[in-house]
Amino acid sequence: LSTQHLALSTLFAVASCPEFLREGTGIHDTLNPDRIVIGADDRRSIDLLIELHKPFPGERVVTNIPSAELIKYASNSLLATKLSFANMIALFAESLGADAPQVLRAVGMDNRICLLYTSPSPRDRTRSRMPSSA
Repeated sequence: LSTQHLALSTLFAVASCPEFLREGTGIHDTLNPDRIVIGADDRRSIDLLIELHKPFPGERVVTNIPSAELIKYASNSLLATKLSFANMIALFAESLGADAPQVLRAVGMDNRICLLYTSPSPRDRTRSRMPSSA
């Protein structure tokens, strides 16, 4: 390796700083994050990203790159699972004659569950039906 190559390699680093933006609220979420995840393997990158994010609120989570990426994937997966669950409970409630919004609201009152994402998504009632038991 040449001296020039070694000098350039010290200026280059890879880091991960995943975003957690909701549809329709991206600007607000960017300016008011719940948390800022910084994934890096070198102190310089971590320090630069911490400094870059100083104006923003939210807890800092400093970790390695694979953990930062997995935090993003796990968050998205959990939100999708909660929405799918709410949709299934709404369909089930409808088939029983139960009040789906009331059921989901009451379930979401449990502090371990949280009210966010316990509402079913809009759906086409002519195509979405509970599977009939055979």
